[in-house]
Amino acid sequence: MADANNNAVSTSGKAVTWSKSDANGSFASATTQTNASGIATVVFTAHTVANTSTTITATDNTSLTGTSPTITTVAGSASKLTLSTPADINAGGTRAAYTVTRQDQFNNNASPNSAQTVYLTANGSGGTFYDALTNGNVITNLSISANQSSATFYFMSNTAASYTVTASDASPADGATGLADATDVIVVTDVGLSNFLYSPSSYTITYGTSGTTNTPTITSASPVSYAITSQAISGLQINSSSSVS
Repeated sequence: MADANNNAVSTSGKAVTWSKSDANGSFASATTQTNASGIATVVFTAHTVANTSTTITATDNTSLTGTSPTITTVAGSASKLTLSTPADINAGGTRAAYTVTRQDQFNNNASPNSAQTVYLTANGSGGTFYDALTNGNVITNLSISANQSSATFYFMSNTAASYTVTASDASPADGATGLADATDVIVVTDVGLSNFLYSPSSYTITYGTSGTTNTPTITSASPVSYAITSQAISGLQINSSSSVS
């Protein structure tokens, strides 16, 4: 308690009621009493959502009041990684864009002043991580920069399967140790081939001479390999990786 000139007033036993400007946070007790020095205290637990603000008002039993400066909640220390959940993709098609984020225990994005290396794995075979949506580099880890909460990477596979993508602060992944790992299940679907065309679609090859190169046009999923299923002509060959005949 204080007088009009902000001098302390030692009045004990006055009941002080605590209130706040909004729903953010909570008091350990709605009412406390002043001690011999005229001071009343209460424990206030801040809201768990970062960037929320509130003010606290103390009112005694004679309607004297005082209001605190604005209290703003900030994110705590990073305790876990989270992954976004992109839509399922087609084999050999557009890469899935992932965002990996470090968060505190209350799911607030955390941006400490140090960088964080994140290691990427996917179960099975055929899955590949990239640093860009198109072209770019194959990666096995990436860095969340200092003072940033998240970073982006991309995943694709030529093999249809269900993949569990894991982002970890350790290699191999260590579960809840350090920053808790994040996982996402993504399904890669085999859409099959369509619009697979040779031009011309047929031509004559003279025995004993080499035919001209004929490369197909493909406007659907990317084939993984090629083969001749019916060997009508002895010695006819096809490139198993590019389908050039």
